[in-house]
Formats: sequence, C-alpha cells, structure tokens
Amino acid sequence: MRPPKHILLVSENDSAVAPLRFSLRNCTNRPAGHSVGRAPCYRVTAALFSSVASNMLNTGRYDIVIVQLPMDGVKEIQTAANARFVPCLILTETPAPKGERFPPHVLFRPKMDELLDRIKVMTARKRGPKLGSHHGKKAA
Repeated sequence: MRPPKHILLVSENDSAVAPLRFSLRNCTNRPAGHSVGRAPCYRVTAALFSSVASNMLNTGRYDIVIVQLPMDGVKEIQTAANARFVPCLILTETPAPKGERFPPHVLFRPKMDELLDRIKVMTARKRGPKLGSHHGKKAA
C-alpha cells in the first residue's frame, strides 16, 4: 500500500487550520475495503505564515500545498512551490466574483467533497502506457 500523500497546509489563522487538518487526515476518500482506523487519508503538516511555509518547502517533500492566505502571501508560496514542482491549491473564503473565470487551482468557499476531488486530481501521478500493451508496440 502506498503511503498517504503529504499536504502542506498554509494559513495565518490557526483556528482555521485545525478543522481542515482533522478533516484531511480523517476523510472518507479511501480505497474500497480500507478500514477507517488504520492509516490517515493524508499526512498534513501545517505552517502559519508564508515565510515559514517557504522554508518548509525547501527542506521537505510535499505532494501538494494548500494555501489559505491573503493574495500577497499566496504569491510567495506559489513561487516556492513552482520551484519545487509542487502543485499549489488556493482556498479563499470570499465569494467568487460574478462573470469572471479563474484557474482550476483557485477554489472559492469549497465544500469538503469538492476540495478532496481537487486534491485527488492535482496529486495524481501521470503514468505512461503499460509495457506490452498495444499502446507501446509499433505497427507492423
């Protein structure tokens, strides 16, 4: 069994981090037959403030960074995450402006199911065709 994905959760508000950390560790987004009490769904490390998170990104290995910061702090984290090829998901509590389109890594007031789905998509490893499959063979 693979180890759980490692999430770096960045926020300036410790009271907002605790419930999200708990939900991500204990989510129901597990493979069929996997018992709830055995292993965490995700490993979650929290960082208060963008400067701390930037240092953590340089020293640790993370599968995704989730940011709950004002936009000025988000830029610093995005730069550090991009340098390490780590996807960065931005959460905001403000409602989405009407009529504007935003990239898929920005979520406005997400529900937990929506957040879990986005994490799953953004942390999926891209794999090539299986050896011996018809995709890997040349036509005769």
